[in-house]
Amino acid sequence: MKTSDEGTAGQEVTAYEAMSSLVNYIQPNKFISFDNARKKNKSYVISSFVETKGEAMISKTAVEFVEYNKRQMSRIYPKGTRMDSSNYSPQPFWNAGCQMVALNYQTMDFPMQLNMALFEFNGRTGYLLKHDVLRRGDKKFDPFCDRIDTVVASTLTIKIYSGQFLSDKSVKTGVEVEVIGLPW
Repeated sequence: MKTSDEGTAGQEVTAYEAMSSLVNYIQPNKFISFDNARKKNKSYVISSFVETKGEAMISKTAVEFVEYNKRQMSRIYPKGTRMDSSNYSPQPFWNAGCQMVALNYQTMDFPMQLNMALFEFNGRTGYLLKHDVLRRGDKKFDPFCDRIDTVVASTLTIKIYSGQFLSDKSVKTGVEVEVIGLPW
């Protein structure tokens, strides 16, 4: 085995069995169909989908896509025609349980701000446990359904303690709040 830092390009490198057995990996696999994935049922398999394919799967087969994401992993990535490095909304893919939603980090647009806000919940570790309904095999979930049986209603209270650059009393001042995502 070579010990210099010339590299190993073009050479066969022997991986020692003891070391090789310690390596955990995810096997990339071309997505054929939901039925095929269900029959194989391999949790270590990941399929990658361009954002347009992912959007089509969510709009046409949302429940099946959620079920697929309970058993296997999916990665969504930006379409290649985003020459300006803009981003698509990651929210529909999170709602469908996709494990990896790739964005163009060089563009600090609204989708990227959503991504940053989501991962603030877990100290910016880059990982969040999916909601129970997106993991349990005994529950079906439709991200487009108005009713979510496993979710308990909650109330959000917001208190505003200060404001800056407010206009005089002749113009009404207001605060706009938007809740994004599923009602969890």
